[in-house]
Amino acid sequence: MLRKSFNNDKVFNDSIDEAVEQRKNIKATWDEFYEFYLKRGFKRKEIQIIKEAIQEYSKVAAIMIVPKDDLYYDLKVDSTDEDDDKIMIQISEKLQLAPYSEGELIDNNISTVRDLFEYIKLKQQQLKANNETLFLNK
Repeated sequence: MLRKSFNNDKVFNDSIDEAVEQRKNIKATWDEFYEFYLKRGFKRKEIQIIKEAIQEYSKVAAIMIVPKDDLYYDLKVDSTDEDDDKIMIQISEKLQLAPYSEGELIDNNISTVRDLFEYIKLKQQQLKANNETLFLNK
């Protein structure tokens, strides 16, 4: 059983190394990445926070992230280690969103980087609406 686990880890790590090498050949730039989300209403600091949270759990993302990236396959974020939850907890704390519930990304079918950004925008809008309602009730 230990040997099988070791072999699975080696295959996963080899696939990460291969994905990192492939990612180095992408012609996109970080400026294009930022521009894509700036046009969708995000602030540069918000993009930076989300980018850094993803990169903390993905060697592939350290090279480049593109909107269509699959959080679990292309970026090699191992959801069995609950990395997706760790990413969202970090983002929620830094962007001061409502507390994140375990499994929320999977429950809401958030699988790509673009989905993640859209989901965060939705959470920001919900928080703003809730705060405005609280303010009106006082």
